[in-house]
Amino acid sequence: AARAVLLDEVIVPYDRLLGQAKDHDTTRDFALLARGAFLRWLHVQGGLSRQAIPDALGVFGAMLDIVEEVRRTAHAQWNGSRFVWLPLQLALEPEQHDTQQELDALVAHMAGEPVTDGNDISYVINEQFQYQLSRTVHAAREYHVLWTHDFRGKDGRGDPDEMSFRHVLRSYLAAMTARVREYDSTGVFPTYLIILDEWFYRANTARLWMDLLENPLHHRVRLKAGFGAWEDSLAAAQQALRDAVAHSSLLTAQRRHYGEGWLRSLVKVHVNITNVSDPSFTSWRVATAFPVPDTWMRDHRKLVVYDVSERDPYRGESIVTGAGIGEHYANLSWEDRSLLVRGPANLSLKTAARELLLSQGVSPARIPAVLRPLPLAPDYAALVERNRGLPGRDLRALLLQNRTGYADKSLNVTKALLYTLMPAGSVIKIPDSLWNGTFWGSALLGASLRGVRVLVIAPTLANAPARAFGSMIRSRELLWRFVMAEQLFGDVIRREGGLLKVGLYASEIPVSNVPGKILSVRTTLAREPWLRDLFAFPPSVYEGLEELAATLGALPIPVRDGNEFEARERPLLHLKANFIASREAWSVMARRDWVELTREFVPRRMSQLQARGAAVASFGDTTGARIDVGGDVVRSWYEGLPAAQRDRVVFYTLIGSANQNDRSMVSDGEASLLMAGWPSVTATIDLISLIGQSRWIDDPAVLDQLLPRRGALATRIAHWFKFAF
Repeated sequence: AARAVLLDEVIVPYDRLLGQAKDHDTTRDFALLARGAFLRWLHVQGGLSRQAIPDALGVFGAMLDIVEEVRRTAHAQWNGSRFVWLPLQLALEPEQHDTQQELDALVAHMAGEPVTDGNDISYVINEQFQYQLSRTVHAAREYHVLWTHDFRGKDGRGDPDEMSFRHVLRSYLAAMTARVREYDSTGVFPTYLIILDEWFYRANTARLWMDLLENPLHHRVRLKAGFGAWEDSLAAAQQALRDAVAHSSLLTAQRRHYGEGWLRSLVKVHVNITNVSDPSFTSWRVATAFPVPDTWMRDHRKLVVYDVSERDPYRGESIVTGAGIGEHYANLSWEDRSLLVRGPANLSLKTAARELLLSQGVSPARIPAVLRPLPLAPDYAALVERNRGLPGRDLRALLLQNRTGYADKSLNVTKALLYTLMPAGSVIKIPDSLWNGTFWGSALLGASLRGVRVLVIAPTLANAPARAFGSMIRSRELLWRFVMAEQLFGDVIRREGGLLKVGLYASEIPVSNVPGKILSVRTTLAREPWLRDLFAFPPSVYEGLEELAATLGALPIPVRDGNEFEARERPLLHLKANFIASREAWSVMARRDWVELTREFVPRRMSQLQARGAAVASFGDTTGARIDVGGDVVRSWYEGLPAAQRDRVVFYTLIGSANQNDRSMVSDGEASLLMAGWPSVTATIDLISLIGQSRWIDDPAVLDQLLPRRGALATRIAHWFKFAF
C-alpha cells in the first residue's frame, strides 16, 4: 500500500513535469498529500494496532525522504529541474511492469489518457503523404483540420511553391466546389481549418496561399512573372466555386437571409496562425546567460483529422506525420513515414485542436461547433468492441503530445517510462533525424546496463535534413559519448545481456532503389556479427536473402517520370520513430518467414513508387497507396505461444514529429502515435532496411569522418543555445 501511494501521489505527478522548468523544485508538497493518504489507509484498511501506526508512518516518511534525496541529487547532476526523473522502480517491483497489460496501464496512468482499443492503423511511406492529405480533404463531409508547422508559400528558389499550389488548387478549391454543388441535397458545408505556426508562416511566406484560402470567393492571387498559367488556373477554380454558389438555391436563399458576411464565413478555410511572437516577452531559460524572446518556441506538430466524432470514431480518419506541405517535403530524397489512423485514438486529436485554439485566446463561444465535445454515443463501447474483433482493427493506440512551451508533455513522460522500465532482454531501436538529447542518451545507457539491447540510428552530415551547426555539434557529442560508453562499460553491458550500438545512416542508395536497400541489409548482416546474433535469423533466412538479392539485382530501379520533384542530394533521414520489443516479443525475428514477407513487400513497394507521379503530381488515386504484409503470420505466431510467454510479449512503436533532442523535449509542440501491440510488418522491414543502410560505429575516429568536429566558438554557442537547436 505504501508503494501504491508513493507512486500515485508523488512519483507520477512529479514525473509528469519532465521537460518543464520548475521554479519550486521539490517533492515535499506531493509528500504531504501522500502522507495523508497513507495515514488514512493505515486507519481504515491497514488492520494495524493503534500503537503500530506511528512506526508504519515513520517508515513511510523515510521512504519519502529517500525520494526527495534522489530528486535533489538528480537536480544537482542536471544543473536544473527540467530533466529530473524519479525512477518508477522506487515504487514498482519488476513483476509489476513486465507485461503488455501492465505497461499499457502505466502509460495510461502517466499520460492521463487511456490506451484505446479497436484501432486500424496503416503505415504510409513518405511520397504517399501528399496523396493521402488531398484524399482526406476531399473525403471530409463535416470538418477537416490540417495542423502543420509548414505550408510553404515559396520554394528554395523564391518561386511560388508548386506542391502547396497543387494542394490549394486540387485539394481545397476542388473539394469546396464539390461540397457546394452537393449543398442543396446535404445542407452541410464542411468546416475546413488550418492550424499553422507563425514562425514558418512568416519565414516561408505562407500568406501567399492562406489569404486565398481565407477568402476563396474574392481574393485574387498575384504571382511573379512566369507564373501566369498558375494564376489562370486558380482564377478558373475560383470562378467554378462562385458558379457553384450561384447555382445553389439553398445558399442563395440563405445568403439573402443571413447576409454576404455569413456566406464569406461559410465558404472558406479558417486559417489559424498560432504562437504569435511578442519580442517583449523574453526568457532566461533558453540560453545560458542570455535573455531570448519567445520567437524561438514553435508548434512542430503535423496532424490531419477529419469527421471523427464521439458519435462514431470510425467515421473519419487522421494522419500522424513527420512531413510538411511543400516541394521541400515531396521529393525522392526523404526517408519519412506517416500513419493513417481510424478508430478511438483519433478522438484526442479533436480535443487537442480545441484546447490549442483556447490556449491561443479563442473564446469558448468562438470554438467551431465541430470541435466542441459531445457525449459518447450510447452504443459507443459496443461499437468499439465490434470493430475490435475485425481483422486489422485490433491495435491499441494513444496519441501522445508535448504541448508548446511550459504546457503538459505526455510524450516525454511515456518515452522515459518505456526506456527505464522495459525488462532485460528487450530491444529498443530509435532512428531519428536529430539525435542530441542528453536525457534520452542517459536513459538508454541506463537501459543497456540493465540488459536492454539499444540501437541508435542518426544521420551523417550528408544525410541530415536539418544541418544547423548547433544540432550537428551536439549530435556528434552525444553519439561520441555512446561510443565511448560502450567501450568503457561494454563488459558490464554484455554481462547483463545488453547492447549499446550507434549506427550512422550513411546511405547513398536512392529512396526509390528498393532492391538496393534489400541488398544493403544482406551486406551489413554479413559484415556485423553482433547484428546476426541480435536478429537470430535461422540459416534459411540468409539463404533466402542470397536468392532474393540475386533476383532483385536484375530488376530495374523506378525512374522519375518528369512529373515528380527531383531528388537533389543523398537520401535524408527524416523519420522519427521508436521500436520497442520485449525479449519474448523479439523472438518473432527468429522465424523463417521474413524472406517471403520481404519478397511480397518489394514488388508492391516498387509498384507504389512507379505510380508515384500520379500520387504527387495530381493526387490521383493510386493502386497500392497503402502496403501491409504478413499480419496473419505474426498473428499465428502469437496465438501459438504458451500463455505464460504470450503475457510477456510487449511491443511498442512510436512515430510522429518529435525528435530525440532537447528542443522537442522542452519547448516545441510535438505529437507521436503510440501503438501498443505488433505494428505493421512493413514498418519492421523498413527499420531493418535502415539498419542495413547504416554504418555501425565502434571507433570515435570514424565518427569524426562522418560528423566532423567544429571549432571551439561554434561548440560553445551550440551549448549556450542548446534548447534552440
